[in-house]
Amino acid sequence: MQQFTLITNEDPNAPVMPGVKGGWHDAADYDRRIYHYNATWDLMAAAEAFPANFKDGQLNIPESGNGIPDILDEAAWSLDVWKAAQRPDGAVSSWIEQKAHPEGVESGDLQKTFAEDPNPMFAATPDRAGSFTYANAAANLGRLLAPYSPQRSKEFIESAKKAYAWAKRDDAVMRDRKFTLATAPRDKKLEGQTIRFDEDPEILVDDRAYSEGAFAAANLYLATKDASYLDDWTASEMGKKVGTRMHALNHSMLVPAVLNEGLPAEDVENIKKALTTEADGLTASQDGYAYRQLWRAPTDGWFHAMGWGAIQSKARTLAAAFAATKDPKYKASMQAAADYWLGCNPTGTTAVSGIGSVHPVVLQHLHSTIDGIAEPTPGIAHYVTFDAAMGPFLIAEGGHASVKSFFSPLAIALVPDKIGRKEMQASLDATDKTQPNWPQEATKSAKQTVWKNIPVFRRHATHPSAVVHKNEFTINETMSPLALLFGALTGEGYLPSDQLKNREPRKRVDELPYYSMP
Repeated sequence: MQQFTLITNEDPNAPVMPGVKGGWHDAADYDRRIYHYNATWDLMAAAEAFPANFKDGQLNIPESGNGIPDILDEAAWSLDVWKAAQRPDGAVSSWIEQKAHPEGVESGDLQKTFAEDPNPMFAATPDRAGSFTYANAAANLGRLLAPYSPQRSKEFIESAKKAYAWAKRDDAVMRDRKFTLATAPRDKKLEGQTIRFDEDPEILVDDRAYSEGAFAAANLYLATKDASYLDDWTASEMGKKVGTRMHALNHSMLVPAVLNEGLPAEDVENIKKALTTEADGLTASQDGYAYRQLWRAPTDGWFHAMGWGAIQSKARTLAAAFAATKDPKYKASMQAAADYWLGCNPTGTTAVSGIGSVHPVVLQHLHSTIDGIAEPTPGIAHYVTFDAAMGPFLIAEGGHASVKSFFSPLAIALVPDKIGRKEMQASLDATDKTQPNWPQEATKSAKQTVWKNIPVFRRHATHPSAVVHKNEFTINETMSPLALLFGALTGEGYLPSDQLKNREPRKRVDELPYYSMP
């Protein structure tokens, strides 16, 4: 079932949870998702691995001045939403979202669109994975907050203990949960059908609950020194299996285990080895790229995963490996990657809004679209993908039913001969235009010509809604890994200037930098 089908079938009679606030959302998705814990871990890893680089007052946030490094305040903000929504028995949800985007967008009124939006937010039923994931992060944050705020530290650790205890219960599974789909916009065939959820009580190695539960035990042990948590960690055998689970783990999450005494020495060495193996693979492929982008080699089986903007996320692997080993080769690789994001790339454009002389000025971000200010919010890193946005390269139009009597279907390649126009046009001409979905099929076949003839960074198209996958962003994929990367490279005791901290978006179009198009 498509996840957005679930969102549109919320329970209007669900109990109200007052005072739930916190967390971040992505691009145009007004959500709080389990994936956002990746961003929390990036911030916590930066604070723990490079503590001299972070202090209170570096940012311009409401918490600045409270005696806690701002980066930890920001991490706490991300967990506050789950802590506030935690049930009395300890269970924690992992998904909060609306069934539709905010109303009133056309008005351009931020107050009406967001603060007065009538669409309620709904929290998913708590589950084992969500509760273990929260316990894992909250235990670590509680430990990191101890020197600055003993009270907040205690609150997060106690909350983590409750979540962990609930997730370990035999009855912490959904049994015979049924509901009828009143609507199914993305799964039309399911509309009107009754769906039943029966969760498997056995936690398998491939389940998120397995890895999060194991590391929750480890971080609760590091935070409390309660030997029962160490026993749970050992029983999980994660220390032995970590090398085979790296694809499913946020590598920032490994930092506490390698920087603190407490876990078995053999397990710590296994974690370090797994980290350096991943990091060495990235540095090797990075050396083969002309612009030193941080990604897997084209021959790697996971090269295709760059397609939806995961390229920034690899920065956390280098930062974690450097934190674990202090090997200068990882720092050098981090610096080369930083150069890439700061403009040493084929388009000469920084990858973050508001940074540098040439930077992105058109992004998928609803706030920035309707606020009447020309420049988007500074600090947004958008997707950089190898996928082909076909709009700039061809026209494939079947025409509306109202013009069928005098409009012939149109399929035209718009690329020069030297980069494959004839080949692309031939594939367009061969498409069966009597089929209702022929434009999609034509576009699909023409992509092959683009992929073969046009370099990755010459396929960008700046259109937030038509080419979503090149103009949106996520907190955990594109932004927090760069926060970790640049935070690790920031000098000790660094304080930004007031001018930088108070930097506001430029209000007029003629104040914006030229955004180079490929």
